[in-house]
Formats: sequence, structure tokens, C-alpha cells
Amino acid sequence: MACCVVVLGGTGFIGRAFAWRCAAYGPTLQLTVPTRSLARGAELRPLPGLTLAQADVHDEPTLTRLLAGADAVVNLVGILHESGRQTFAAVQAARARSPSRRSR
Repeated sequence: MACCVVVLGGTGFIGRAFAWRCAAYGPTLQLTVPTRSLARGAELRPLPGLTLAQADVHDEPTLTRLLAGADAVVNLVGILHESGRQTFAAVQAARARSPSRRSR
């Protein structure tokens, strides 16, 4: 049976590398990569076992729906520069705690 993993931030620099590495595990690993823009994940489409899902992971109900039934969550969401509400504390610290509460 395949292990179902949701990869938050999977279309970013590190997330794309992670997805390609996971593809080596073949059908034993099924990845779901949510993204606000499906175009950002275009290079991931050929990967076996990977599903791109158009979704905003900053929306709590959407995140809850995405994580339902997942065996694991990998949070690679991050920013390089702060801008407006997108601060390091909001994105990389507070947001990181949110998926972990649901996955227990």
C-alpha cells in the first residue's frame, strides 16, 4: 500500500528537489503538492505518483481538507524576504505549527 504524503511548499526551490528525489521510490510513495498556481508546478507533472492540487495552504479549511487521510506532512513553506503580512514569524514559525496539530 502506498504512503500518502502532502508536501507543503512543494513547488518552491527545495520542494521541487524533494519531489524529484521522492519519485525514485516509485509507486510506494504518493505525493500531493498543493499550490496556488498550477503553472508553478508544471515541471513536477511528469513525476509518477505526484498530484498537483490547486489550493491555498494558508486557508485553514483548505489545509484541513488536504491533510485528511495523509500518512505524513512535509512542510517546506518558506520565504526569502519579508513583505507585508508575509513575515518570517508568520510563515515559517506559526504556519509550521498548524499542520503538525492536524497530523497527530
